[in-house]
Amino acid sequence: MSFMGIDTSSKGIALSVKNPCGSEILISRHSKRAGGEDVVLIMEKALKSLNMKAQNIHRAAIVTGPGSFTGLRVGMAFLKAFYLGTKIEIKGINTLYALAWKHRKISEYILSVREARAGEFYCGFFKNSKTGLAPIFLTESLKIDSLKEKIVTKEFVVAGDIDNKISSFLNESGYIASPVGEGQFEELASSLFELWDNPYTKILEASSMVPDYINPSPAGV
Repeated sequence: MSFMGIDTSSKGIALSVKNPCGSEILISRHSKRAGGEDVVLIMEKALKSLNMKAQNIHRAAIVTGPGSFTGLRVGMAFLKAFYLGTKIEIKGINTLYALAWKHRKISEYILSVREARAGEFYCGFFKNSKTGLAPIFLTESLKIDSLKEKIVTKEFVVAGDIDNKISSFLNESGYIASPVGEGQFEELASSLFELWDNPYTKILEASSMVPDYINPSPAGV
């Protein structure tokens, strides 16, 4: 089963393609502006490197937000157009869950963060166990001071493109919060294949898909 994973949730783009034999190509680009604009060219490059065509893709998954408003909508518009031409299966996964999943092997508790507006942050807090990764809270927009009221343990790791800032604040408040991404763009596209059957991954309707943190409009995407 061939697969494509798409992440345009940050200031950059990451696209992963896996062929039926298990060979994978990941192309990741960081930029100073919202990602997603080059998604078609990157897909063509990835397919060419695996000697594949767009019609060979059977499944595709995308990071659905929270994240860059422009990047998410560009990525979803691309996936919608791709679906209309191929009728493949498509699914989506929340950014904060995908971030925590990527780092699930290094800590029992994981705080995922993405910067929002007006001094707020999109936050998810997760517990990792033998039965899976479970959200304690997910996709809440919070002021940084409010985090202290919601975190249930003293020691955890922080994932996200502002993890250093959040970690420093929480450490000054008595927590042991360790940043894992060093404040850099973390691509999530290569994690989406193994998240395909995860209970927190949802089936997407191409006609109505929108980023996780906004209300659907009549126009859709």
